[in-house]
Amino acid sequence: MKLRCFTLAEVLITLGIIGIVAAITMSTIMQKITEKRTVSQLTATYSILSRALRLAEEDNGTVDGWGCIKQDKACAELIANNLKPHLKLLLDCGTNDSKGKCIYNGVYNYKSGSPLQNYATADWAYKVVLLNGTSIWWRGPYLQGDSINSSKNSMLIYVDVNAQKKPNVIGIDMFGFEYYAGSGLVPLGSPLSTQFSYKTACLPKNSNGWGCAYYIMNFKNMDYLH
Repeated sequence: MKLRCFTLAEVLITLGIIGIVAAITMSTIMQKITEKRTVSQLTATYSILSRALRLAEEDNGTVDGWGCIKQDKACAELIANNLKPHLKLLLDCGTNDSKGKCIYNGVYNYKSGSPLQNYATADWAYKVVLLNGTSIWWRGPYLQGDSINSSKNSMLIYVDVNAQKKPNVIGIDMFGFEYYAGSGLVPLGSPLSTQFSYKTACLPKNSNGWGCAYYIMNFKNMDYLH
């Protein structure tokens, strides 16, 4: 019986196909792992912040009564004075993080790809890193012309689950929460969020991504990316 052997070209083609399939498979697996880590980190951070706010209110009264009436440095520092005693911090960068020690010192992008802004140098936001490695920064309530806020909330808290690491995109590794009197800390995109719905501010590919915090907290996945 005559045995048929594979030619070198056939072997190389087969190995090439296997390599391509493996690369695609590994990329998909790594993306799923990253998404699960993001969901877990955001959920844990929400619990940390909710507990800290509850304790801060026991000491200082409800957030809406702290006297923080606008988005400015004084308001950010007032919130810090009341909230920080109830948070375990790895780093405290105050209102100016121009060296990028606490948060990404560069422009964050919307999920659609368009640029938003650099929060690191904005003195109206107070920046810290939690002990779990998450970067957070907070700011005061409604400011005229501010499209991501409403007059009903008392505070916004931003969360970057992987600190300074890329991609620094809203809805992928950066998310927002707002505080409402009587409801506590609410993820942007929830029915209580007057500016955003996750259906329009997360699900569409070209959306800004602000509604994705609610999607993750509610559905426990990031399937909107696929």
